Amino acid sequence: MPGQMIPTGVATGGAGAIFRTPVVQAIAAAGNFVLPVGTFVVYAVGADVRMQVQDAAGAWQNVTAIAVGIPCVISDGTNVRFQNAGAGSENITYIQIG
Repeated sequence: MPGQMIPTGVATGGAGAIFRTPVVQAIAAAGNFVLPVGTFVVYAVGADVRMQVQDAAGAWQNVTAIAVGIPCVISDGTNVRFQNAGAGSENITYIQIG
């Protein structure tokens, strides 16, 4: 993170805050959600959702077991996704940092 940022620990959008507003993202049954470009905290992960990354061969590899939040995720907007392995819609909540 750039050295000029002073974290306040609150998502106010005010001067010094580096956490943006939380986003709740629904993921349909057997669906996927590709995280946009950025650095994020991901939490409140649904019971059937897992994080995956795409390897050099184009295969998706599990990074987490289901229902595990991620303290910090850096995404290029292409190779990080959340997969819902369940039969019903599930949510994740993410906050962009910076």
